Amino acid sequence: MKVIFVQRDCLLRAGGCDPEQPSGDIELTDETVSAIRALAATALPIILVGRDALPASEDAEGKSLGSTMRVVARHVSEAADGVQLDALLVCNHTPETECGCWGPHPGYLYEADVLLEARLNESYFLGDSLLDVNMAYAGGCRPVLVLAGRSIGEIFGDRPEHKDVPVAIDLQTAARYIQQEEKTTEETGKPWMAVPPALDTEYFESGVALPEVIPLSTIAQTWQAHRGRSRLTPSEVRRMMLAIVAGGVVLSLGIAYILTHLYRQQHFPEWVWYVTLQFIPRQVRGLIFILFGLLLLGVALWSIYRGMTNNRLPKSKGTPG
Repeated sequence: MKVIFVQRDCLLRAGGCDPEQPSGDIELTDETVSAIRALAATALPIILVGRDALPASEDAEGKSLGSTMRVVARHVSEAADGVQLDALLVCNHTPETECGCWGPHPGYLYEADVLLEARLNESYFLGDSLLDVNMAYAGGCRPVLVLAGRSIGEIFGDRPEHKDVPVAIDLQTAARYIQQEEKTTEETGKPWMAVPPALDTEYFESGVALPEVIPLSTIAQTWQAHRGRSRLTPSEVRRMMLAIVAGGVVLSLGIAYILTHLYRQQHFPEWVWYVTLQFIPRQVRGLIFILFGLLLLGVALWSIYRGMTNNRLPKSKGTPG
């Protein structure tokens, strides 16, 4: 399932807001609201990505407005006539924390891939900085750079690292670009797909802090519920497979001892002689049972793998899976 990631600062800056201002003062321009409606019209899930470095703000009566990310999502819904963001990916880590959300190990994107079934190499990332573009490339995502009143040189410098990045002067242009890309994909059946980079599992298994995933829409809550049940790291899968194989070997030895005892002490009906393949030499008989056992084990492991990876969730908004 492809999604549209929108970086929080990109949305605020394109809307004429200072990304560092208190969350209670957010006001989006009509052009930004129109762009949000255009993104929603693609029927692709929209995920807001960003830091929650600012404390929760309060209104004039002292009532808490919540974290910055939640307030931005609420403003989007109110300004765009009920257009609801599907999920938030929130980094609320302090500078002292070893954060794995940004940079060459984009925890934002990996968490979305694991918990929300986001196919990164078919998804879009709307950002407004070099860091956003680099993170999108690190996760195999399609970046779209929004200038929001700045020049390409101000963002990339004299020697841009990436030269094939779609550039939009504002959020409306970026939304039109995505709409055109989706239209082209529908007509040709060939979406733009980057080669997804290999996940550095050792880095994420080292205890690094990852972003919080906050599903907002019902469909996103369903994604997280389904994916959360089968979220296993590669090391956990290896341990599980070793345990299954070891348990199978021990169980087979126990059954072999019991059968040996029964063969020597009990008299079996004639049909047992055929069922246990006694008419075949022991070496061949043992090889047959080993191959059959491996086949059954392979089918079981493949079923587990398919159950963990098969996408049984809705492909787009309003489309039941």
